[in-house]
Amino acid sequence: MDLDLFIPVMAIALAVFACAISLVGARQARAEVLALREQYLKLARQLQAMEKKTATMISGSLGMGQRIMALEKKLREVSDQQHHYNAAESDFSYSQAHTMIDQGVDASTVAANTGLTVSEIELMELLHKTSRPAVYE
Repeated sequence: MDLDLFIPVMAIALAVFACAISLVGARQARAEVLALREQYLKLARQLQAMEKKTATMISGSLGMGQRIMALEKKLREVSDQQHHYNAAESDFSYSQAHTMIDQGVDASTVAANTGLTVSEIELMELLHKTSRPAVYE
């Protein structure tokens, strides 16, 4: 083979080889691009699902917060009612004890019937005695 022909043939062969290599590289690059695109789409779907779950959780949290506030309000109302009830019951106990002391009932019986302590009844008796006007004979 002639050297004059050999160089152009080799140049063409190298060019064909370079084209073949670049085609293989391009196919690999395209495959990687497709794989990355698929991964991107998968991550986008996961992100959408997480956003939906987050929105549901936030909505539920807001609803739960409103329920808690309503329960706290109801608890305050019940607590106030209980306080008023206890105060009224306490007033009734002292009133009942005062009536029984006026009738001359002993301290232990008054305590048993009113729910007050014997010490409270004895103190009421002392106050009752001092508040009565002295009767001189």
